[in-house]
Amino acid sequence: MKFWLLVAMSIASALCTWLSAAPVGSAIASILAPAFLIYIALHAISMRRTLLLVFVSQIPVWLVLHSWVIDVAFLGWFGLGLYMSIWAPIFVWLLRKTLTIPQLSVIITAPI
Repeated sequence: MKFWLLVAMSIASALCTWLSAAPVGSAIASILAPAFLIYIALHAISMRRTLLLVFVSQIPVWLVLHSWVIDVAFLGWFGLGLYMSIWAPIFVWLLRKTLTIPQLSVIITAPI
């Protein structure tokens, strides 16, 4: 996968994650966000760069979605944003690891 396509897919996944939450609540975006991550997992060449890029692109989304935490604890808000951003790269990494098992399909492993 070319680097610019990886960047575009990662940003598109982050944008769809933001659009799937309130107040927009787009059902199509909630389907597209993990679909972009599945595409990234299937076609990425360098996993280290891919996981780092997915992680970095998710941070602003979660900071915006949890901006209400600033009133309670600023450091907690930033920690929560980092914590929530870890889940997308973990999903990509786990999906990539399950591709090595020939009996499992992406159709089965991605939703699980």
